[in-house]
Amino acid sequence: MKTPRIKLNEFPPLHISIPLALQHVLSMFGATVVVPLIISQAAGFSPAEQIIFIQAVLLAMGVATLIQSLFGSKLPIVQGSSFVFLPPMLAAIPSAGMVAVQGALIVGGFFEFIAGLSGIVGFLRKFFTPAVTGTTIALIGLSLAGIAVNSSLSSGIGGIIVAIVTASFVMFFALSRGFPKLVPIFLGIAIGYMISIPFGFVDISPVLSVPLFSFPSFFPWGAPVFELPIIIAFIIAFIVSMVESVGDYYAVSSVSGVKVTKERINRGIATEGFGSLFSGLIGGVGTTSYSENIGVVAITGVASRYIVAIGGAILILLSLLPAVSSLLSTIPLSVIGGATLVLYGMIALTGFRIIKEGVEITTRNMFVIGVALIAGVGCGFVPADVLAGLPEYVSILLQSGIATGASIAILLDNVLPGKR
Repeated sequence: MKTPRIKLNEFPPLHISIPLALQHVLSMFGATVVVPLIISQAAGFSPAEQIIFIQAVLLAMGVATLIQSLFGSKLPIVQGSSFVFLPPMLAAIPSAGMVAVQGALIVGGFFEFIAGLSGIVGFLRKFFTPAVTGTTIALIGLSLAGIAVNSSLSSGIGGIIVAIVTASFVMFFALSRGFPKLVPIFLGIAIGYMISIPFGFVDISPVLSVPLFSFPSFFPWGAPVFELPIIIAFIIAFIVSMVESVGDYYAVSSVSGVKVTKERINRGIATEGFGSLFSGLIGGVGTTSYSENIGVVAITGVASRYIVAIGGAILILLSLLPAVSSLLSTIPLSVIGGATLVLYGMIALTGFRIIKEGVEITTRNMFVIGVALIAGVGCGFVPADVLAGLPEYVSILLQSGIATGASIAILLDNVLPGKR
């Protein structure tokens, strides 16, 4: 278990904590922006509606992160919009609209909240042996590889140069000494942003057309509608999210130097459920733990949950300042891609380290790890037309290589004979 440079319950001075918190905000901003942009396009939002939507997403993330780090799992883990909720949202919007999404998030969030409070999820801990945990964590990093590479390649040769420069500076600062070692992601993204300007990748014109200050509101798309097929699809997505989150809890605990307890898991899942329920009330998307920020903790050795809580407060502030949110959204994808190449690699290697340190490499355990890894990674290559021909609950599961691989690892680890 790794010993962090700044421990879980340490609260550094604000002049140190705020830049470190901003680093967390920046490291997860790629997915934060991508998910609402995809949904905005599917829903046909106007520019004004898109601002409302992004504000709702940021507010839900900030509230959930603040509660999670201070009262929930009490781990340094950020809550954010998840790609796992994209399939049911994209399926629901054409026929039933955002009002049905609101209703499904409210019901699904309540389901996850009760699952956490009841203690059911905490019992998953006994199924997460080092073989299962290491495999799940490795899959978190590997399954995100496509996003990092696609983002890096999104703007041609110039974008590749920007991504390489960003990744190089992230690694350079991570290997340096003093304060830069604490904020390599923040500094790397800042330099990548500046390098992007002469390439013409930065467009700040959207910032000039948004109001400086506004409040998100409840039910911005209308009164929620509760449709059973859509709710069922969302509950499947919530189950997938819970499986992923348990893996995230183990990952962030490993790099934070603390043990995972049943109580942490229960409180964490209940908090995630509350966050998604709240997001449904204000017209956002489902929230879950963010794997990206585990990489930040792994690289920097900064595991303070209070720094993450400040990050949550920053997200809340940004949700009230659409002009600032719009400016942050101008960070080019190639910059995000360069930073996440480093982050996702660190996450994957954290999983492999757990396997190396805690698993005896027998034929039996090689089956558990190998089959789960191949199945989990292979899910990313399943054609869309194949998924479309499967039942929706199967399709949603297979779209998450993490959940598929983790499920297979748990199954094999409990049915194959021999020593674990």
